[in-house]
Amino acid sequence: MKNRSLVTLFLVTACAGCGQIYPRIDEGFYLTYDHPFTDAAAQAVLRSAEKICAERKRIVIKSSSTCSLTDCTTHYLCVDQTKNLGV
Repeated sequence: MKNRSLVTLFLVTACAGCGQIYPRIDEGFYLTYDHPFTDAAAQAVLRSAEKICAERKRIVIKSSSTCSLTDCTTHYLCVDQTKNLGV
């Protein structure tokens, strides 16, 4: 029972830094996020990208995402919504 408590304490402590996910921003319009492989983290990075792009009066487009069993790297672009995207 004592070992279970220690494991729980370790997991809670390890996740203490999981609250904020910050992007690397290149050229102001290309965002890269390194985040845990969870649905909650994926939603958090999308909301963050949407917010950053909205501040620049642009829309967000997810360009790629690569994941391992524990972590993901996801890339977004902030694009001008008036440009023809070739669609």
